[in-house]
Amino acid sequence: MMKTYESKTEWLPIVCITIWGAAIYSNTLRVPFVFDDLIYIQNNPILKEPLNFARIVVFAPSRWIGFFTFAINYFFGHWNTIGYHLVNLMIHIGSAICCYSLVLLTLRTPRLKNQPVEHKSALALLAALIFISHPVQTEAVTYVWQRVESLAAFFYLLSLTWYVKFRLDSDGERQSFSLDPSSSYVISCLLAYACAMTKETAVTLPAMIIVYEIVFFENFSKRLSRVMLRSLPFLCLLIVVPALAYMSPLVTKNLLYEPPPAGAYVLTQTKVIVTYLRLLVCPVEQNLDYDFPLSESLLEPEVMASILLIISVVALGILVRRVSPLIAFGIIWFFVTLLPTSSIVPLPDFIFEHRLYLPIVGFVFVLVGLLVISEKRVRIVTTVLIIMILIFSVSAYRRNSTWQNDLTLWQDTVGKSPHKARPRTNLATSYIKIEEYDKALAELSQAIALKPEHVVAHQNVGVAYFHKKGYQRAIAAFERVIELDPNQASAYYGRGEAYVRLGQNDLAIKDFQKALSINPSHLSARNNFGLMLAEKGEYLKAISEFEIVVRLEPDHKEASFNLARAYTLSGQVGRAVRQYEKVIELEPGFLEAYHNLGILYLSLLDKPDEAKRCFEHALRLTKDPQEAARIKEMIAQIEQAQPKPEKAK
Repeated sequence: MMKTYESKTEWLPIVCITIWGAAIYSNTLRVPFVFDDLIYIQNNPILKEPLNFARIVVFAPSRWIGFFTFAINYFFGHWNTIGYHLVNLMIHIGSAICCYSLVLLTLRTPRLKNQPVEHKSALALLAALIFISHPVQTEAVTYVWQRVESLAAFFYLLSLTWYVKFRLDSDGERQSFSLDPSSSYVISCLLAYACAMTKETAVTLPAMIIVYEIVFFENFSKRLSRVMLRSLPFLCLLIVVPALAYMSPLVTKNLLYEPPPAGAYVLTQTKVIVTYLRLLVCPVEQNLDYDFPLSESLLEPEVMASILLIISVVALGILVRRVSPLIAFGIIWFFVTLLPTSSIVPLPDFIFEHRLYLPIVGFVFVLVGLLVISEKRVRIVTTVLIIMILIFSVSAYRRNSTWQNDLTLWQDTVGKSPHKARPRTNLATSYIKIEEYDKALAELSQAIALKPEHVVAHQNVGVAYFHKKGYQRAIAAFERVIELDPNQASAYYGRGEAYVRLGQNDLAIKDFQKALSINPSHLSARNNFGLMLAEKGEYLKAISEFEIVVRLEPDHKEASFNLARAYTLSGQVGRAVRQYEKVIELEPGFLEAYHNLGILYLSLLDKPDEAKRCFEHALRLTKDPQEAARIKEMIAQIEQAQPKPEKAK
């Protein structure tokens, strides 16, 4: 009976973590794709071939595992965001469980196992609940694309947890249910390389393993050679991670930007790190796109104050290393895991909250350390932590409500970064989606005033004017985009669409061809190019273009319909029928597909019963009284033409 009770007790924290995390993120399952989700997920043709494993690896060698999970999501649910968010949530819960296990194992290490720490499991549970409820984590969980951040952190934490388990088992702390220590070590190594193929975060793992050995296991100097030997597979990450990043176009494309000088970037990062520290303790005024000015002088008061604060925090870690190894380790963890983004390597964006996802574990260790050394004040500190968890949970739930649609998200962001062009441009995109074109143009005007050469803003000006039927002004905007960046396929496509509306088809064809020469995967350009070819009577060439679109995106309803029409016009009736049936399978409410298929059955295949069935479907779908009358007349003609059954004598 005792074993059964203990087993239930061991599972109870995991159940609590799972339920708590699910409650906090219960309002995120229908959050749409936003920001980079559109580029890397929704408009990424690579994800539509989940079984084409090699293509995904070539596309992003340093992040292919994350992309592979997106491809699996697409395979099972296409663009239904519920599946994507469920996977993100499961990863977050898994990371919190890893945090729980890591804290629990750490409390059993040689430096801590003899300290009078009661209720170690409850203490580890508090740590995990802080991790899972912290509002800053919302950006890495609710923002679908940042799965690469949370998934890398999950592998990172799991790798370190298995390494600590291996060390404890090797030192005689092995439990009856444990794997052989060598198996734990191998699992840890494999997870480390999984992290390396998810995000570049893995580059700091070797340092944290060595720091863990120094802080929590005794006599490091005597064990130095053994520690380095054990760390060798992890140290290889220092070569593997940069090599994978160098081979990954997704990462190296940042080199196309004009990053700030390394010195200015480092100075700016001092302020960023202080902002991160503030967010850990007081996560208010969260922002998807912070407006952070570049610092170019060490003598700036804000830079000097930031450097002093950072030095003070580091000094605190050094001073308390003997009194509280947990606090010292937490401080080291925070700064080391921030190194990939807050160091001498300039990145296009100075700050993002999702970069705190893994460093927050350091904050968790600091809080656990405070609780361990509180002694007589343990109840007070525990109460404070519980209140903190409750406040964090409510704040995270409320922050998630901001992500409910891209309009509310970008309105919030513009309100907090009014002098930054990108949030205004993205807010304009949201207005365009809901056909508020004048509001979109007002935002874009301000964005261009802030950043005159903002290519995306000029592109959206063209899109807004196109929808307002101001085709000449749209063309002017697209030409400005082409002037700023001649390799913008979307600008040629947009200008081509405007030329079509103005009846200048020859110019449109040239623009669609140019768009395709820049980006052969621009499906809208290829579809429209096919339509232009069909209008010129070049049906076989048009069919070739439509077939490429359908092959790349099988559920592209417009291209599928156009392909069926092109088959009809080229005399390929059998193929046309099969293609219309595929269109109807994709979109059961596609009125024109039923109508055209009915015409084929009636006029060319002499199948009046099939034609009647198609027209009856079309009749149920149409909302136009005149169209309904015309379809009824066709059905009546079919019925009149059919021989009536003879009456029985």
